[in-house]
Amino acid sequence: MELTLSRPGRWVSAYTARHTSQRSGIERTLQAWSRDPRVLRFDPTFRASLEEAGPLGDLPSCALPQTATAAIYVEIQDLDFLGNPLYGAFVARGADDAPLDIVLDIGVRLVALRVPASARLHEALESTAVDYIERTPEISASLMPEDVWALCEDLADTLGAILRCVRYLGEPNADIEQEASTRVPTWRVGFALGRAMRQRYHERETRAEGATAVPTMSRNAA
Repeated sequence: MELTLSRPGRWVSAYTARHTSQRSGIERTLQAWSRDPRVLRFDPTFRASLEEAGPLGDLPSCALPQTATAAIYVEIQDLDFLGNPLYGAFVARGADDAPLDIVLDIGVRLVALRVPASARLHEALESTAVDYIERTPEISASLMPEDVWALCEDLADTLGAILRCVRYLGEPNADIEQEASTRVPTWRVGFALGRAMRQRYHERETRAEGATAVPTMSRNAA
């Protein structure tokens, strides 16, 4: 299996080449993913619909479904990270009481975040976002306090969107189909549902346009 041909695989190669004695959170997560690599590719229409599935605040972080492997790569290309395009995220965890490690792929670099498992999920996401912004002076030093808080909220929302994707994987009838021709095992998630959603939207729009169309008089009308 040639991992380097995939986007997450290239990150694994880049960090493995460093040969550091003390592995960072990023390197630990990439190493866990490389042992049994899996990519989850979400349909953008379906992923957006997960935002309407109710608040994450009532779900303890330790209740997130266990993935089949130590880490997965969630490919999402319709979100951003503090103004930068977000290509995907490695998500890894251990036991039920272990923190959730999220490594964001923003193209030019990776950003490691750790979501505590003991807090309510919405609180954990907020505290994770605040911690990252506060320990990143190049972001926080030039901003007003209200702007810093707005960034924290945006980051917490992005993390919440990723965790909604992870949570969906635990649904008993989840729309997941493995792609046949990929070198790294890749699953398409929500594509059948996404197509159905777009089709229903198109039908509603067509009916609405027909209902509001102004009738025209035929030249041959008596």
